[in-house]
Amino acid sequence: MLGALGVYAGTNNQAGVDSFKAATGANVTMVGAVLPWAAGRGSSIGWDYLTTRSTLQSWLSSYVGPNEQMVLDLPMVALDGSGNPENTMAQGAAGDEDGIFREIAKNLVALGFGSAILRPGWEFDGNWYPWSVASDADAVTYATYWRKIVTVMRSVQGAHFQFVWSPAGFQTLSWNIDDAYPGNAFVNDVSFDVYDWSWNSTIFPSGDPDNTATVAQSRAVFHELLNDPEGLDWLATFARTHDKPIVIPEWAVDSRSDGHGLGDDPTFINDMYNWFVTNHVAWSIYFTDNAGDNSKQGINFDLMDFPRSLAALRADFG
Repeated sequence: MLGALGVYAGTNNQAGVDSFKAATGANVTMVGAVLPWAAGRGSSIGWDYLTTRSTLQSWLSSYVGPNEQMVLDLPMVALDGSGNPENTMAQGAAGDEDGIFREIAKNLVALGFGSAILRPGWEFDGNWYPWSVASDADAVTYATYWRKIVTVMRSVQGAHFQFVWSPAGFQTLSWNIDDAYPGNAFVNDVSFDVYDWSWNSTIFPSGDPDNTATVAQSRAVFHELLNDPEGLDWLATFARTHDKPIVIPEWAVDSRSDGHGLGDDPTFINDMYNWFVTNHVAWSIYFTDNAGDNSKQGINFDLMDFPRSLAALRADFG
């Protein structure tokens, strides 16, 4: 049975959500959004942006009213106006940020998002966020801080949050990822983010996909996604071990300015659909983003630019 489908269409972009629904014909019942860790508007910067109800409301304003289930990425470290961390992971693990997350929870409840699904410290196994884990000690700190966040946010009146443990997946780790797991009592779902790209020169004669791939090449890349030491098969085993549903909060085809995207790849869409069904994935969020964010990243996630992939998604999910 196929689980629920959602979309991430960029910051505060309900219009993009509606466009995705129309283009795919899919029953889109979920929306992904990222809560900022370095945004500033007026005097609200860093944590102040999320603990000030008016600025948090402005960040999520287009989603107030629609009935989709919200999935919110929740930072564990915020940056000040100079780009410096306002807190450390160790301080969070010690409980120093409890008041911050209590206020965020209160604001979300007051704004109508008290049943949101939250992803604290997402993609922590990578090195691109200020809450990255790089050692076994870091992993223990991460798990301890996570438990603090969940305990505090659940305690707020009117809160019915769910929490997704969300490594990026597909990383080469020198530390034990099990140490970063906060425990079943603090986790509702487990997840990875899955994108259609590759750096494997043995699959692509030119050394990269050059934003185009044959069916055979796409399937070879997907085989890697399955069999990587921190790949999809690992996630399925981990989920069974902990008796937790699998969710996929980000997945997409893409083209990249460095050439490592597989481009318009309907094979990837079909392989993901089949994996979702086989592994009883509870829900997934297709990541399409908006033109501005795509340009900043040098990655194009706009599904409308990939007509064969769009047709495959429409056939599978529509």
